[in-house]
Amino acid sequence: MSECDEILIVDDDPLISQLLLEILSREGFPVRSADSGECALSSVAAKPPKLILMDINMPGMDGFEVCRRLREKESNQTIPILFLSGTEDQNEKIKGFSLGAVDFIPKPFQRDELLARIRNHLELSRLRADLEAQVAQRTNELRQSESYFRELINSAPVPIAVSNEQGNVEYVNARFVAAYGFKAEDIPSLEDWWRHTYQNEPSQGDVPCVRQGEKPAPINGYKDIESRECQIICKDGTIRIAGIYTTRIGDKNIFVFSDVTERKQAEESFSEIEKIFSLFMEHSPIYVFFKDETSRPIRLSRNYEQMLGKPIEELVGKATEEIFPSELARCKVLHDSMVIREGKPVEIQEEFNDRIYSTIKFPIFRKNKPPLLAGFSIDITEHKHYENNIRELSRRNQRLLSSVGEGIYGLDTKGQITFINPAAAKMLQYDDNDLIGQNSHDLFHHTKIDGSANVREDCPIYMSFNGGITHNEGTDFFWRKDGTALPVEFTSTPIKEGDRIIGAVVSFKDITERIQSLEKLRKALGATVQTIAAMVEKRDPYTAGHQRRVADLSRAIAAEMGLPSERIDGLRIAGVIHDIGKISVPAEILSKPKALTNTEFSLIKTHSQSGCDILQNIEFPWPVADMIVQHHERMNGSGYPNGLAGDQLLIESRILAVADVVESMSSHRPYRPSLGIDAALDEIDRNRGSLYDSDVSDACLRLFRDRGYKIADRL
Repeated sequence: MSECDEILIVDDDPLISQLLLEILSREGFPVRSADSGECALSSVAAKPPKLILMDINMPGMDGFEVCRRLREKESNQTIPILFLSGTEDQNEKIKGFSLGAVDFIPKPFQRDELLARIRNHLELSRLRADLEAQVAQRTNELRQSESYFRELINSAPVPIAVSNEQGNVEYVNARFVAAYGFKAEDIPSLEDWWRHTYQNEPSQGDVPCVRQGEKPAPINGYKDIESRECQIICKDGTIRIAGIYTTRIGDKNIFVFSDVTERKQAEESFSEIEKIFSLFMEHSPIYVFFKDETSRPIRLSRNYEQMLGKPIEELVGKATEEIFPSELARCKVLHDSMVIREGKPVEIQEEFNDRIYSTIKFPIFRKNKPPLLAGFSIDITEHKHYENNIRELSRRNQRLLSSVGEGIYGLDTKGQITFINPAAAKMLQYDDNDLIGQNSHDLFHHTKIDGSANVREDCPIYMSFNGGITHNEGTDFFWRKDGTALPVEFTSTPIKEGDRIIGAVVSFKDITERIQSLEKLRKALGATVQTIAAMVEKRDPYTAGHQRRVADLSRAIAAEMGLPSERIDGLRIAGVIHDIGKISVPAEILSKPKALTNTEFSLIKTHSQSGCDILQNIEFPWPVADMIVQHHERMNGSGYPNGLAGDQLLIESRILAVADVVESMSSHRPYRPSLGIDAALDEIDRNRGSLYDSDVSDACLRLFRDRGYKIADRL
């Protein structure tokens, strides 16, 4: 820009003048100011500026009177005068344009819009000045050369149309054709074309035509055109927005078009955004605020009226201490200053009128302007009450858990401990705080009592929150901090939130004393069973050791099949006394050295039922009596004493049946010698699936043929 583009600011408000001086000076404009109409007239008389920014409402001589007096002088006709107005009063605009103003800039003004308008008018003024200078310089030459005149018009950087005194278009430049698509021959009458292309259907007085005898309006001050920002329909149907300025050179009317389409679109876009923002501020359910650098509110959401009991208009611009109690106001101002000073958001909680608010504040930094502060507040009173209730409930639950003798701990879905009561921590030899956040499986449930790994996926505790089912485990082991095993009984229950599983709660108790009592009982039971077995074998010396060998083979087959250790223990007990019923069979039949008669064999066959009758009133931890009564039954129902078949038989009874046959056939009997182990295994193989269970048969055959198992007395 030229150093001569000096701008005169006329405003009685020193703050506005200073703000305009700072904005324009930063953009490199030479600026001077006047604080009254009289001073403005004197300043212009001393040195005419290139553009005047003038307030309308001033004491004494207002802006309209200053404009009228300036336009009375020919030398001031070309100075663009832009009014600064705080209203949208159309009558004021009409009056201002009638006095020769070229534009109205609304207060509060937008910096970028202000600069754009100033540059636009300065550019138009320079164009007019340049054009007039060139025309004046070469008037004599152009009088003799129409082509040279058109060349000058055609070289102008803006659309220009030339008409004669009758309004007939004689020439349009290349920029005009490029902008609107019309050539001179398309517009025989500028007035008719203007009526056709002016979208708002102007009245006769709106048509921009200078006729013979009329005083030409300045190129940048044509009556009421700029204010209308005319919408022109181009030849291709598109619409452009333009301001039109006119002057007369000799007998020619020169029309200069200034396209402001993009500026107008930007203004409309900004206006739409402002409407949306205003609707947001009207209906926002949260409290939204904007403050200036002094903590005074400049925009507030409508719901502040309900909070503060005053209209928004009475709150905007007020000091914080005028709105809130002194102590709260002091804290608010301190926080506001901190946010702007440190340049980062802050979240605080405040209490006002028995309500609790969570407020987030953040700075808004603007180029060449003071910073703003924005934020929003949410009423969290009910939420805080809910938190307090939850906290109190948590304290009560903690007291309850602390008083329970059983161990209790909670897990999330990753297996990490979320809470644990003192009893549980004490049994595991940990402090409460040492366990929170730890993975329970990795910490104290990682290994089985036999030393094998306790696979997490098979763990009943993990199954609770994976499958959503409560699991009870009668006997298991946790590992204390010192590495010793803690025998426990536990229940793992899933914790649900609606349909979603969020973890599990585990309750357990130390069963060390129970294990010790059971072990004593087991030893006593074992001794009793061995005594009973010895009594049976005393009456039948030929079968001495038979029950023990059947028990050993049965236990080996069960282990090969993967039966749990507790069931194997029960099977061993049943095997040791499976022939106890032979006590009721005469000894001479048991030891008869030749084949038995049918009657004698019938007596022998009663021993299964007799054994069951003897044991049925003894409370074993396992169904020993049922195992014994079924050990001569067969899978196809051909056995005795009840002809049971298939799934009616306990798996333990099926194992006893196979072990009893193998041991009996491979041992000597009073009435025959041993048939040998191979014959015994062939019997099992041949009748697999018919007489004997297939899985049991396969396990037995693997033991002897693949794993080298031998019956004890045959070693």
